Amino acid sequence: MHYDVVIIGAGPSGIAAGHNIINNNISCCIIDKQKFPRNKLCAGGVTQKTFDLLHSLNLSSDFNGVNTIVSKCVSLYLEDKYITDIECKGNTYLVDRFEFDEYLVREYENKGGKILENTKIKNIDTKNRTITLSDNQNISFKYIIGADGALGITRSLVDKNIKANGFCLQVDVNKNDTNYNSDNMSMYYGVLPYGYGWIFPKKNHLSVGFIGEYSKDIDYKVEFEKFLNNIGIECDRSRFKGAFIPFGQYIKKPINYEKNLLLVGDGAGFVDPITGEGIYFAVLSGIKAADTIVKAIKNDDINIIDEYIYEIYNITKSINKGSKLKKVIYSCKKPIFNSMKNKQIGSFIFNDCVYNSNYDILKTLNSKERF
Repeated sequence: MHYDVVIIGAGPSGIAAGHNIINNNISCCIIDKQKFPRNKLCAGGVTQKTFDLLHSLNLSSDFNGVNTIVSKCVSLYLEDKYITDIECKGNTYLVDRFEFDEYLVREYENKGGKILENTKIKNIDTKNRTITLSDNQNISFKYIIGADGALGITRSLVDKNIKANGFCLQVDVNKNDTNYNSDNMSMYYGVLPYGYGWIFPKKNHLSVGFIGEYSKDIDYKVEFEKFLNNIGIECDRSRFKGAFIPFGQYIKKPINYEKNLLLVGDGAGFVDPITGEGIYFAVLSGIKAADTIVKAIKNDDINIIDEYIYEIYNITKSINKGSKLKKVIYSCKKPIFNSMKNKQIGSFIFNDCVYNSNYDILKTLNSKERF
């Protein structure tokens, strides 16, 4: 089999790239080791700006998840102390990834896109442009998009040394077993060093978790139990699910030596350093990688692949500025979070900066009236 583009991983970054490739009438195959629908460790917060990006992919129908709840406000806490509620300028769709990813995959298939589910990869030879599957079947390609996450095979083909620097734990609990009656998401900053906890309600359950910069000195299960106890949730630790993810650390040049493999999403380290949001950057980087490859194919010029660095500049700029801002926030946690009780200040910090991943604070301030 031969395809112009092979995408490894059918999460939001890979599937967004696949839609973009198919929309440009270029042959494409997505390979994923799991069969859809499948569960995914994720809080499931999809911002309005993410859905705006998805609409640009010419999907045939809108997502209508049975378990989705629309959150219009966020309740902010400093550790377990309530600070304030902030009305969001854009909706956050609290989705079940079991439903959301399945929707995107089937929309891709409906366009005629090829996907190999429940398929493992034995080897990727970027020099000879050949992928060998676990059943020894070979697929040749012109370009690969690596969308298989922070621990995926494609990341090691670009940078063997960089490791995911964040760790998260999550558990889903039945709403009936808790006193949480709100449809709003809640975020608990400071429950981990440079990290936060969350409650994201779905129709029948709550997704509860926390994330922070990884340290071998932290017993995460113990800390997670403390967090759950503080917010009134009892749960056996055998139900906890954990994962390493990038958290403000990205690969500066997510392109391999042969210029025929581009990394996107978590594989490239594109995760917001303050909110931990990964889906928006995943979709955006998938679209940008596909744009770059389409241009390279249509112009028959492999050197165009280098333009991907410029295409993702707004992503890496946000991560850089957000990482610096996070250090300021956590060094001055109490005064900053208490100041957010003022609705105007709270809305500016959360909506204009955090929700939109717009961490160019001075520029944002200069474009608005000062408080």
